Amino acid sequence: MFLKKKSIALWSLIILIGIAALLNYQYNINSDRTASKDAQIKQTESETNKNASDKGASDTKEVTAAEDSFVSYKLERDKMRSESIETLKEIVENEKTTNETRDEAQKQMMELLKETEKETIVENLIKAKGFEDALVFIDDGSVNVIIESSKDMTPSEVAQISDIVNRETGIDIDKIKIMKRQ
Repeated sequence: MFLKKKSIALWSLIILIGIAALLNYQYNINSDRTASKDAQIKQTESETNKNASDKGASDTKEVTAAEDSFVSYKLERDKMRSESIETLKEIVENEKTTNETRDEAQKQMMELLKETEKETIVENLIKAKGFEDALVFIDDGSVNVIIESSKDMTPSEVAQISDIVNRETGIDIDKIKIMKRQ
């Protein structure tokens, strides 16, 4: 009976965390699209005022393509995580699974959910520092961060990002790789 209550509580938490992550992700996509549309409108207006309509059209296409690829990276990452969680969920729910294997699968699920939550938090904190977008991958004790920015990053900005990642994930700075998307 105690094990069933524990399992129900665990699944409830997993579902709530998943829903919160999904809502946060959708909110960020909508706010990013709104901000990018506003930026595109301003960019188009300023370029129209400069009588550079040909160049303005190609710049707008490049901005949209960059945003789409960032969104597709995030969607692909989330899809892979969901598949991993679904596989682990099947292991947990299988009656033939041993208790040891079930416990290990539950532990791995919780770790995946924690990593997803940390990635989302780090991405949002980086965007709050004024960067256009960020993509964070936590894997095997290392972190890869891809930054979307129209300007080159200064050493102090790289240090800020490293500090955010280190503070939120606990991973050593020498295992954090930061790249600007080309």
